[in-house]
Amino acid sequence: MGTVLIAPPSLALFPLYISALLKSKAVRVGSSTKLDERVSAMMEVMAMPIFHIMHLMYPPLYPVHNIHQQVTFILLSIYL
Repeated sequence: MGTVLIAPPSLALFPLYISALLKSKAVRVGSSTKLDERVSAMMEVMAMPIFHIMHLMYPPLYPVHNIHQQVTFILLSIYL
């Protein structure tokens, strides 16, 4: 019998947030980001309100299942 981890639903998106955080310049590991850029990004993040940090770490998602309807509407509004 296997073990089951019981976690609250609020932690469902936690891995996604951690993945987005690790891709930011402030905490990126490796030689692709210079030290000056990393320190500058850290200072910017520390001075930002939480609302801006959320948009920085977790950019807005757009649904693609109805994108054809949206493009058709935009094209019709341009040409009419």
